[in-house]
Amino acid sequence: MARAKQPFDHWLQKQLHELYDSITKEPLPDDLLRLIDDDAGLESKPAPVGGKPRAPN
Repeated sequence: MARAKQPFDHWLQKQLHELYDSITKEPLPDDLLRLIDDDAGLESKPAPVGGKPRAPN
């Protein structure tokens, strides 16, 4: 049986949505998207022989 939301939980959720919903709807900056894409490219490459980690770019 699911318990009903407590008043504080309801209030907190409402306040967080009021503060951050507009921010979460903004597009990601190009620099951040590029970093994510670059990291995703590194993840798909096999690890070097010997198991040594790749040097950061």
